[in-house]
Amino acid sequence: VTKTVPQGFRYSIMLVLPVLGAVIVAGAPLVHKVFPNSLSADGVETLRVFIALLVPWTIAALLVNFLLPPMFALGRGRLLNLLALPLVVVHVAVTAIASSLWGVDATVAAFTVAPATFAVILLVAGAGPDWPRVARQLARDCTRWVVFASLSFGITGGVALALLGSGWAPALLAGVL
Repeated sequence: VTKTVPQGFRYSIMLVLPVLGAVIVAGAPLVHKVFPNSLSADGVETLRVFIALLVPWTIAALLVNFLLPPMFALGRGRLLNLLALPLVVVHVAVTAIASSLWGVDATVAAFTVAPATFAVILLVAGAGPDWPRVARQLARDCTRWVVFASLSFGITGGVALALLGSGWAPALLAGVL
């Protein structure tokens, strides 16, 4: 785990987070422009919020996907089977509570809880006593790319919006930049 997961996770985050940033800034307005009957102007902002709320879920899901193969290689398949049902219960319960208390945005944000819990359990079980060091390394790499993608697409989106106003042109420019 300590030798394979951080490297694979680093490269996947390096690719995925900028793409999510581009989709948040440019994807939703372009979908609205190309398919106006499928996505209203109000839907553009909703889609942007949902994609932003799914960034933590994406990070947790990537981490789980990099942790699963070493767990099987280490013979820890039984642990994975034992976690399946409790994680489904956690997922359903947390999303239901979030939905009833705070609405649809909280429901989307709550999707992160079960995969993040699963990732933490797999990391601790797979890395053993070295898990705090690996967790710090993963957090550093992830934070670096979250900040990079946020600043890159936030700044380019803001500049394009300021120069060109609203609509598909600033979204396209921000996505290209």
